Amino acid sequence: HPTALYEIAVLLGLGAVLGRLAQTRDLRPGVLFALFMSAYLAWRLGVEFIKPVEPISLGLSAIQWACALGLLHYARLFALRRFHPARLGAEAGTPSPA
Repeated sequence: HPTALYEIAVLLGLGAVLGRLAQTRDLRPGVLFALFMSAYLAWRLGVEFIKPVEPISLGLSAIQWACALGLLHYARLFALRRFHPARLGAEAGTPSPA
């Protein structure tokens, strides 16, 4: 499989979607990056299944484990509402919106 070509197509599509999202939504700092990383890590985890790689544990390769851990990190951030506007304002030392 030409996975490098798949990656280019995915990144172009992801860039278009996230670019449009950035234009139409008032996103807090870091949200766009977190969305990009989450989408890319999910895609990368999946595409590694069609590559001839050596699994290290539970049928997953090292890059798949890294992607899974990265996805858990971003899932935790979203679950804890790390990007919630009031919380970001409080962390930055500015008053949060009422």
